[in-house]
Amino acid sequence: MKNWIGLIFILMHLCFSGEYLHAQLTNVYGVFPTINPSYRFKDGCVAEGYYFGASPMISPSESREIQVPQWLMLYAEQSLSGSFGKGWSMTGSYVFQKEQLAYKRFVNEHRLYFQIAKLYAWKNKEIKMRLRHDNRFFDDYFKHRIRYQVSYKQIFNDHFYWVTGQEFFFNLSHGNGRVYNENWFNALFGIKLSKHHSLELGALNVIWHTGGNKWLNQWYFQPTWLIGLN
Repeated sequence: MKNWIGLIFILMHLCFSGEYLHAQLTNVYGVFPTINPSYRFKDGCVAEGYYFGASPMISPSESREIQVPQWLMLYAEQSLSGSFGKGWSMTGSYVFQKEQLAYKRFVNEHRLYFQIAKLYAWKNKEIKMRLRHDNRFFDDYFKHRIRYQVSYKQIFNDHFYWVTGQEFFFNLSHGNGRVYNENWFNALFGIKLSKHHSLELGALNVIWHTGGNKWLNQWYFQPTWLIGLN
């Protein structure tokens, strides 16, 4: 059964994609460079950073309903996690995010989140589920939301692995649009370069609801550099 878990995640994405079958999509394609350093302390706590830039580079002429800047988003996350029980962990984090960098009306966001996660591990497979609550502070208003992610990792040998994940975003702020308004899905091939460094390469799909029946459908090539120290 565990051999089919990766396919199940892909099917989940296709099922939720039914939400967009009759929507007005603006499709963009670009790159999503990511750096993910972490440091594990002797007591088991983990300090981690997650940094990326989202750069849509191509927008087909038939899907320009939404004007998209070439640098759409910069993101910087710093978190601290602690483990408890078998496979359980809790995380607290501060995030700074800047959107629409090329425009004068750019958006700055300061975010605090709390997360609980559960990891199931076998000899060469892992499943991780996490539930996160985002508190999002903008210049003159506040939002909060719940995010649920499930991911699967298949380890082939000491040097290569494959990971895929699906994350659903649910808006909890009254009067701020629909509840289900964002979705992330990725599929990455991983290469372990050394004891402390890995490289992941693959596809990332991000879908945002932009109002009415319109969605921004973003496809990125995502190179990720992972640095794990202890």
